[in-house]
Amino acid sequence: MLDLDAVYMVLSRFSLGRVSTLYLFLLVVVGGTAPGLLQAQNRYAVYFTDKAGSSFRLDAPEDFLSPVALRRKAHFRIPVDSLDLPVSAHYLDSLHRLGPQVLLQSRWMNAALVVADSTDIASLQALSFVREVTLLAPGGIPASGQRLLWPEGQNARKTGIQEHFSPYSSM
Repeated sequence: MLDLDAVYMVLSRFSLGRVSTLYLFLLVVVGGTAPGLLQAQNRYAVYFTDKAGSSFRLDAPEDFLSPVALRRKAHFRIPVDSLDLPVSAHYLDSLHRLGPQVLLQSRWMNAALVVADSTDIASLQALSFVREVTLLAPGGIPASGQRLLWPEGQNARKTGIQEHFSPYSSM
């Protein structure tokens, strides 16, 4: 499972600017795929109410943050807070048991990106720890073994992204 925070951190290192980085981030997460590589299910963001049930403690950040992240926080004098705690493993296990495929998770948004159909949504919304379920992208996840590609012509405007990524390379 890919971590949304890790994807965003990697993309933000390319000095694209905040808006361009966010645009690229959303393109990677929700972005288009080539026709014929798709399975028909929707992608939803499932936002959780809290981070209860975590085995991690704020007074032991070395258990859930990398040494690089800890050095960065110390350098910029940023305290460790609840946003740094991982998404509750209990919540992710509960989602998995209901059937939706968990693609990504974000500790900062306290959310998970899942692939589900409309019949799963009511059961997700009924969970006591789910604050909100939002449709992010209708249909279109890559079939097993396929990679996301930027379709020709979709990235025609000069946005600065082309300097770092080829529009036809795999994501």
